[in-house]
Amino acid sequence: MLRNKSAASQWLSWVLLVGLAAVLGIFMLNWIRDTASTHTEDLKLRAERATLCTNIGVRIDGLCQNTQTLNMNVSNNNDAGIKSILVLMIDIYGDPQLRETNITILPEESKELKIVKQGIVQKIEVVPSTYLGNKRIDCQEKRVATEIIPIC
Repeated sequence: MLRNKSAASQWLSWVLLVGLAAVLGIFMLNWIRDTASTHTEDLKLRAERATLCTNIGVRIDGLCQNTQTLNMNVSNNNDAGIKSILVLMIDIYGDPQLRETNITILPEESKELKIVKQGIVQKIEVVPSTYLGNKRIDCQEKRVATEIIPIC
């Protein structure tokens, strides 16, 4: 059958080596393709987020608080609609409270909000949000902060 065992083992080692290289090549190709598509989707989302956030603006008027609620008039002073408002409140002891209000504020529209809170709030930050498909986009660069909150 086999006349030279050495030749057969060399042939088998080359077949195994080429097979291993092919499997590793296919693995690397799939990994690179998945990584590139993930980065492409991430860049696309960042670009769409930047475009949406450029067109969103928020303004706070008539801000005051009582023992249970934070009352404010929130205005959209730009070209895109706001779908949600995030309110970060810091009380006089430095403890944070985060509230989200699902509210639609169209461009150049103003709405009165009453946010339930605990204690006396010393500082607030209001972050406008919108949606891109099913993903919520928080526009952190458009947040408005204030440290003077009078009692109603």
